[in-house]
Amino acid sequence: MTDPAWTHTIPAIANAASASLALIGLSSLLWARLSVHTSAVAQLYNQQNTLHMFFLANKLWRPFFYENRTITEAKGAQKKELMTIAEMVTDFMEHVFVQLPSLKRDVRKGWKAYIKNLYDQSPAIREHLKVNGSWYSIKFLKLLGAHIKAERWYAD
Repeated sequence: MTDPAWTHTIPAIANAASASLALIGLSSLLWARLSVHTSAVAQLYNQQNTLHMFFLANKLWRPFFYENRTITEAKGAQKKELMTIAEMVTDFMEHVFVQLPSLKRDVRKGWKAYIKNLYDQSPAIREHLKVNGSWYSIKFLKLLGAHIKAERWYAD
């Protein structure tokens, strides 16, 4: 006894439909990943632009973050303002760090270099992290090469 022709056709159609649905799902995932990447990059560049605009409007502060100007060069109430700006910049740096996995490899390298350079060129950022390092992840501090004992805050 032979099987009717339709008994072979139905599984073939089902397999083709399953493969099509899998490709549609994969395509959706790829588009979602591209969208996340594009959004992350746009957000980082927008925030970086805001930071640059801040330093253009407030030229006094830029050397404390890009030219190794020491904290002791800030006078009186300026030190409190400087340390608030250091917190703001460090928070941006951590945001960059959190977004790194969603960035393409070559873009990621540039952003890593950027935040490491900010850390290296700013005694204010280093002081902020020395005092408030517990606010940030150990992985972020290690990426920067922070010369602080971060583990003391995470003993629990």
